[in-house]
Amino acid sequence: LKQTLALSKKENIQPIKDSDTLSLESEHMKKLEEMKQLDDSKFQKEYIKTVVKNHKDILKSLDKQYAPNVSNVAMKKHFADTQNHFANHLEKAKELEKKD
Repeated sequence: LKQTLALSKKENIQPIKDSDTLSLESEHMKKLEEMKQLDDSKFQKEYIKTVVKNHKDILKSLDKQYAPNVSNVAMKKHFADTQNHFANHLEKAKELEKKD
């Protein structure tokens, strides 16, 4: 997110905080607060499960909502790189999830 905001500023693009983005942020923060109450073993399992869900949510937003609507070349490349980054993290998280 920091890289996206920095690039937006550099390219003079006003970042959009729409209802979907705000909802995802709120949902993720709520889940983090819930997880703080768990003991170590439960936290680890819930953390991996949450990482998988969050990465799926983010990829869905990038794929369906943000990346297709960007016309700036630098931002388009950034979104493509970000999608690849999150997709790789998602696969690794799924592997960890299977081990539990």
